[in-house]
Amino acid sequence: MTINEDHNCTIGFIKDKRSKIIIAASGMMTGGRVLEYLKHYVVNGRNTVLIVGFQAGGTRGRVLLNKNHEVKIHGRYYPVNAGILEIQGLSAHADQLELLKWIRKFKKRPKQIFLVHGEPGAQDALRVKIQTELNLPVKIMKQNQDVLLFTCNSLKNSNLP
Repeated sequence: MTINEDHNCTIGFIKDKRSKIIIAASGMMTGGRVLEYLKHYVVNGRNTVLIVGFQAGGTRGRVLLNKNHEVKIHGRYYPVNAGILEIQGLSAHADQLELLKWIRKFKKRPKQIFLVHGEPGAQDALRVKIQTELNLPVKIMKQNQDVLLFTCNSLKNSNLP
């Protein structure tokens, strides 16, 4: 299916005024066809937006979960009249215990752990856990921060085949 056909299909669903359930996978509602559906359905109090999975701060998904009265899509504000419901516990992300268990399974201990994803409070809590329970150095990365992981000389002196 081409992008044009895909878009026409979405518009076709929107123009069809019969009752329906639309499943639109878009993570945190930052892009994709879910935005077209939201523009048309979030304004109507007869509709429900069911959110499944984690929604980070600053995303449309979090805006809706925070019960804001409007949501910005493509530069325009839409009133949120639809019911907003959430199903928790279906996130594809590992939790703190799962991550600690995964790190413990390494045959060769990592020299450094870099945390690059997650809410700041959760990242800091994981950092403390890894440092205290596994005695490993942990760095919480900032956006666009560079880290030198290896040099050509370090590769030559390694045990790599």
